[in-house]
Amino acid sequence: MEPSTRCSICTAGRSRSSGIREALAETDLLRFINQKLKDGLSPKVVANALGILRRVCSLHVSRGLLAANPLIGVGRLVSRAARRYEHEVRQVDSWTAEERAKILEVAREWAPHLYPFLVLSFHTGLRTGEAIAVQWEDVDLSSRRIRVRRNRVRGEQKGPKTDRARFVPISDLLADVGTSRRESP
Repeated sequence: MEPSTRCSICTAGRSRSSGIREALAETDLLRFINQKLKDGLSPKVVANALGILRRVCSLHVSRGLLAANPLIGVGRLVSRAARRYEHEVRQVDSWTAEERAKILEVAREWAPHLYPFLVLSFHTGLRTGEAIAVQWEDVDLSSRRIRVRRNRVRGEQKGPKTDRARFVPISDLLADVGTSRRESP
């Protein structure tokens, strides 16, 4: 943590307990968050720093020194402020076309039971849990699309991460693999 972040948080935390509530209004928190984001700190670092102060305030509430914790919901404030500073979506590392082709080639020969799953994953961009949770009733080969409405997380079936069903197009290769899988016993 940068010294300036540490000092700002310590100053806020050292104010008299009775004055914390007034000193940490939402506008003040947003000003602090925005300044730290402008200074180049990541939203995660800002949220972690404020999480420490939130815990201190919670302890003050439990000891009767504060009526309420002014930092409850500070994570939402950080998220809201961080969206202003997102100029680009960050690039996610992925397999190159050559790497994908080689992996599929090896899987087809040496792990044929994994081949359909790998084609599904490479050709749709589904999250791993979403790909695991796809069922035949979600696959529409005639419309060439998959309805993503489930996610498998730590062995439990849940909704997708975004809590919204969506449709993903099916590539030619995925359609061929799907057709052959559906026709095989």
